[in-house]
Amino acid sequence: MLRPPWSPPGSPRDSSTASRTPGSRSTPAPPSTSWSDSWRHPVTADEMVETLRSAGVRITRPRRAICEALVSSGTEHVDIATLAKRASELVDDHLDVSTVYRTVDLLEEHGLAHHVHLGHSGSIVHMAQERHHHLACEVCGRTVDVPLSEIGGLSDLLQRHQFGADSVHFAVVGRCKVHE
Repeated sequence: MLRPPWSPPGSPRDSSTASRTPGSRSTPAPPSTSWSDSWRHPVTADEMVETLRSAGVRITRPRRAICEALVSSGTEHVDIATLAKRASELVDDHLDVSTVYRTVDLLEEHGLAHHVHLGHSGSIVHMAQERHHHLACEVCGRTVDVPLSEIGGLSDLLQRHQFGADSVHFAVVGRCKVHE
């Protein structure tokens, strides 16, 4: 079983050293009710690749290119098509969008990336650094990161109901003041 994205390496919930059947999908351990996220996420493509490799994941040229394209995006939120185009340019070859989707799923399994659905405009992907949520304008596409600290009461709500959230991100979809 793999380490779930909400569990820092070495924590009691870290199960990345457990055996895994090749090709099998892991089922993450239930998350704690705490939303603290104090461990340092990988910030370079090499660190992302090493995290995957240490979990027994085979690193292919396309996977490395997707990691590099995601890191080069910085804090930008990119859609899968954009990520595929950027990664394809890095390997000087066409990468199928399905390869990008599978790799993004793999990165999410290891806590290295997050995707979020933004209403009618599809999904965006970004590196998993500080946990945050999103405000998304459905007219112009602008996406604003909202730190967890600005969403008062969510952590208290989870603890009060003894509920562990599997999803640590969401988007509030609406319109910018300019487009009201």
